[in-house]
Amino acid sequence: MVADQTAEVDVEQRDERPGKPVASQALPLDWAVLVSRSIHPTKVAILEAMAWLRTPVSAVELQRMFAKDPDFLSNRDLSILSYHMTMLAKAGAVEKIKDRTVRGARENFYFLTAALTADAGGQT
Repeated sequence: MVADQTAEVDVEQRDERPGKPVASQALPLDWAVLVSRSIHPTKVAILEAMAWLRTPVSAVELQRMFAKDPDFLSNRDLSILSYHMTMLAKAGAVEKIKDRTVRGARENFYFLTAALTADAGGQT
């Protein structure tokens, strides 16, 4: 299934009511297209920056880095970056390494999980 990057989804036999499929058929899914259209550009930017930096980073540090290139991301708001970092952590793409308190706020530092790096499992 991974090799051809498609999968089939069965559509059950249903009655003739409007909007319901009538025949059982397989619908192919193009996973490459689906994933590329599903992941948010901010998450891609975060993952690529983290892979390039190869060190734990916080949303604050990423915001400073992204601010140096005004054309890089259209929305470099700290709350947006923090949200996407948290979602990447929940998805298992990054893991929280440490945190610190800065002026009463918690700054979290994340690093890419080993499963996402090319070095994982002896792959190159």
